[in-house]
Parts: sequence; C-alpha cells; structure tokens
Amino acid sequence: MNGTYELTVVYPADLGETKNKKALQALEGLVEKSKGRIIEKRDFGRKPLAYPIKKATEGYYAHWLVELPTTGPQALTKAFSMDEKVLRYLVVKPYGKVIDIPKKKVIKKKIITKKIS
Repeated sequence: MNGTYELTVVYPADLGETKNKKALQALEGLVEKSKGRIIEKRDFGRKPLAYPIKKATEGYYAHWLVELPTTGPQALTKAFSMDEKVLRYLVVKPYGKVIDIPKKKVIKKKIITKKIS
C-alpha cells in the first residue's frame, strides 16, 4: 500500500552547483530504490539558515512530494541519517488532502476581534 509523503532535505549551500545536482540525483535514486515515485519537485534553492548547522549558515532546500510504500519513509530516514552531506531532513505524511504549494508565499494578516460580554 502506497502513501503520499512530503520530503524536505537541506544540503550545505557551499557544495557547489555540480555536487548539489549529484546530491539531488542520489535523492531521486533513493526514492526509486524505495519503490516510490516522485509526484512533484520543488527546489527552493539557496536560503539562509535560522541558525548555523555543522558550521553552515546557508542551505540548499529541496521539497518533494513523493509516493512511497509504508516502509519507504523508514528507509529514507535511515539513509539521510547516514549521509554526511545532509544538514536536515523531514519526511511527513500530509494530513488530509494534499494541496498545491504556492511558488511565492503571500502572508495576509487577519485581525480577529471577539466581543467579551
């Protein structure tokens, strides 16, 4: 039985363009090795980290929507924990309906007022 998962991986930004491509190809190979398929790829590129991780201050973010068998997330987690190039990773099963991720995030502030009697 296959399920849909969101996969986010952060690599060090100082790897360089060619090594980042190789790392993403290796990630693609891991998904295929886990008998899964990639539904959508979103590479957010180079972004600053909120705090230094392994002396890196910038990271290369990749966010993918993948379909994996039930043992797939465990296999990916094990592979990521052993990979020294991966700064952080996250594999989650989205709650409810899978929605499209907007390319540019627009934040609207909404003020809610409640009358207290």
